[in-house]
Amino acid sequence: MTTTLTPAADRTSEAIRPAPLPARWQPTRAGLVNAWRYLDEVLTFHRGRLLLRGPNGSGKSMALELLLPFLLDANAGQHRLTSAAKARGGLFDRLIGEDAGTQPKVAYLWVEFRRAAGGAGGSDVAEGPGTAGANDDGEQVCTIGVRLRAAASTRQVDKLWFLTPQTVGDELALLDEARVPLARAVLTERIEAGGGRTFDDATAYRTRVRETLYPGFSEDQYEAVITALLALRQEKLSQNLDLDRLSATLSSALPPLDEREVADAAEGFRQLDQRRDNLEQLAADLEVVERLRRRQRAYARAELRGRAGEVVGAETARDAVTRRERETAAALTGAQQEDEALAAEDGDRRDR
Repeated sequence: MTTTLTPAADRTSEAIRPAPLPARWQPTRAGLVNAWRYLDEVLTFHRGRLLLRGPNGSGKSMALELLLPFLLDANAGQHRLTSAAKARGGLFDRLIGEDAGTQPKVAYLWVEFRRAAGGAGGSDVAEGPGTAGANDDGEQVCTIGVRLRAAASTRQVDKLWFLTPQTVGDELALLDEARVPLARAVLTERIEAGGGRTFDDATAYRTRVRETLYPGFSEDQYEAVITALLALRQEKLSQNLDLDRLSATLSSALPPLDEREVADAAEGFRQLDQRRDNLEQLAADLEVVERLRRRQRAYARAELRGRAGEVVGAETARDAVTRRERETAAALTGAQQEDEALAAEDGDRRDR
């Protein structure tokens, strides 16, 4: 069985906050109670990350298959649970393990998420039951989980999902004083008293988890996240790490594109091509106009130069006429004076 470095005395919220929490949700703890070979195991995340080490068969992959993304997806299908190439059986086999007794077995699986109060996508205290609330430390807590009851006679597993702002081990105990998993009615009463909610319907539980932990995500976006987690959870993916193989794995995890979104994208590209053609046509028209402008300017300069020459010639002719007019006026004045002198001289002669 895989064990962690978290001692039993520290399985509370005081031992899980080595650094300030971010504004988005991150996992801080996870737990398995009476599932497979785990009696009451608490796994502590460091800044949202968890590393499990142990020999083959110790239960590392089994623990992850029972926790994530199962508690996010609420899908107990065998193909969704198995991370290896070879199937390990369904949820009943994982819950019972090698201890197939005649009495029904009750188990709990849970994961705790935290973020700084007032983080992105929601207020400090969300409205309604079954949401995340803020504690005295200014942190929002959201614990998701499921109560499983497996009967060997029917090989069926009854599920009761829950989502609560309570902290397992502090505000919510999943075992009674005799270390026996809580009954269904007792669990429901304690969770509802702490502001949480239980779900018999996996779809309603999945929707509430998506709205709480991934606010603003559509169902398709949430399914894409789950599919990517399933693809990256495959065993031996990190051995002989091949970037092409990893890229192919992530590509295969992508959801199919919606035809309307493809049509919208194609229409957008068509409009971009049309605008590009329009810009190219406008650029060509601008070049033609620029050539016409240069030619018109050269023609206007030549025409202006010719007209200016005519004006200069006319001005020169006007100056010459003005000069001759002045000279003629002066000659006329001299002739008149000479005529007056001659007339006076002629009068004198007549008088004599």
